[in-house]
Amino acid sequence: SAASYAHNVACIDIETHRVPVQLPSNVCFSKMDAGNMSYPDHSFDTVIMYNAFAHVHDQWSFIEKECLRVLKPTGHLYVISTWSLDISLMKQ
Repeated sequence: SAASYAHNVACIDIETHRVPVQLPSNVCFSKMDAGNMSYPDHSFDTVIMYNAFAHVHDQWSFIEKECLRVLKPTGHLYVISTWSLDISLMKQ
């Protein structure tokens, strides 16, 4: 849905099997570890983690630092969760 609002959307995942076969033209997918992104510093206005916290909570301190590194100084980091396991871990 981000593709409807943003000029360019960069998506990453450690696995490729969750990527749709066809992506909108303004979406670029890369197989990448969120704790070690290859993007330059201050590359993005917004970073969104969606329903992934349960999968990465053990590495959260590395991932949070990396997300903040690739964000522009005025950028925003959103951790969005609708999955009960994510929400439970986030409350802890």
